[in-house]
Amino acid sequence: AIGINKSLAALHDVMLALSSNKEHIPYRNSTLTKVLADSLGGQAKCLMYVMISPAMRERVNALAALKFASRCKDILLSPAKQNVDKDPLVELEEAKAAVARYKLEAEKAQSAVEGQEGQS
Repeated sequence: AIGINKSLAALHDVMLALSSNKEHIPYRNSTLTKVLADSLGGQAKCLMYVMISPAMRERVNALAALKFASRCKDILLSPAKQNVDKDPLVELEEAKAAVARYKLEAEKAQSAVEGQEGQS
């Protein structure tokens, strides 16, 4: 639990640095923030869920998670640069088209693999 709390504190520090447009963003302070670096800044959209347990034995961890969520809810990150002016319906259609392309590519690859297996 101590490691998790350190990682969450580092995540909070990164989010604060991003929201205040600081020159240095402390991504290297935690493995969690290193992994999430691409997802937190630049072109990404960020959404955070905080899950807690209703069990009484977990009340200390639940309270810590709620305090973390409370601190983070006031942080406003700048909008993703490429998505500022996009209409959500246009984004949805682009995503559907990308899924269709990926399915077609997967089918072609599967056919190629089956064709190679048939020749062996």
